[in-house]
Amino acid sequence: MDSLVVSPPQRPPLLLRPMLWLARRITGKDPLPGRLLAWFPKGAVGVGVFEALAAGAPDDLDGRSLATARIVSSAVAGCPFCLDMNAATWKRAGLSDDELRSLVELRRADWSALGVRPRLAARYAEMTQAMIDGRITFEGGHRRLLGSTSLEAFLPPFLARVSGGH
Repeated sequence: MDSLVVSPPQRPPLLLRPMLWLARRITGKDPLPGRLLAWFPKGAVGVGVFEALAAGAPDDLDGRSLATARIVSSAVAGCPFCLDMNAATWKRAGLSDDELRSLVELRRADWSALGVRPRLAARYAEMTQAMIDGRITFEGGHRRLLGSTSLEAFLPPFLARVSGGH
């Protein structure tokens, strides 16, 4: 019986190789979702552009808060690829082992130790994911709220759906 597991192509398309190299360089990990998307180069480029647009933080958002939002959004989306990639920079963002564990396990009671801004970023990422999943709805004004939402909250659920996690 043939295996249902899809392996990445042996040699990704030439134009994707620099992007995969850059992803590996930035994260320090194997960019498996990108390598799998090499079977669909247009999709891989689209995800790469989306990631590049979402990778930065506004000037007034510190790295700790951004890392917190990324990790929580990935955990809520249930995307192991996203969680692995977004949690790769937790030490650089100044998160402790216990803080990382509380974010990944969604232990909200422990989030008060993060500080005000990271705690708010975690709750915001969690609530934005709930809006995307349709668990929270708004009477009017939701477009304004979603329009101001960082792309960080949308990337993990998007990649989860692309990689078959949802």
